Formats: sequence, structure tokens, C-alpha cells
Amino acid sequence: MDDYDVTCNHYGDYKFILENFVKFDFTQKQYNLLVQFHTEFKAFNDGPGMQYYLPKLFIDTPEWEKVMGKAKEVLQAFYYKKA
Repeated sequence: MDDYDVTCNHYGDYKFILENFVKFDFTQKQYNLLVQFHTEFKAFNDGPGMQYYLPKLFIDTPEWEKVMGKAKEVLQAFYYKKA
């Protein structure tokens, strides 16, 4: 299993978090970025993700680049630092 499969498997968790974001003490900006990422990922998953499926087939597509760009914005908004 790869990171893409793991992300897809936790799709329901994201929905729960977005619906209950106040309980997680997110700022409005963090919430908005999560919604944008969720929307971008869902559009990819329902479209090109279904077409290409395997990461090695979609990793260099413009659609995946948009998803990754939005993911980076989310990480910055939550002050993530790679260990």
C-alpha cells in the first residue's frame, strides 16, 4: 500500500474533521485551506485518479501537481516542519 491508498482509505476521516473543525481549534484560514485541499483531492480522485490509479502513472500530471501544491499550503498553515 502506498501513501495515495492510505489517503483514499482515510477519506471519511477528513470529512469528519471538516464537519467538526471547531472542535479541533483550527483557524478560519486553516479550515479554508483544508476545504480547498479536500475539494482538489476529491476532484483528482474522482477523475484522473480513477483513470491512472497507480501513482507511477499520475505522479507527473498537472492535476497531481495541483493536489500537491494545495497539500503544501495546508502543511504551511499548520506549521508542519519535516523532522
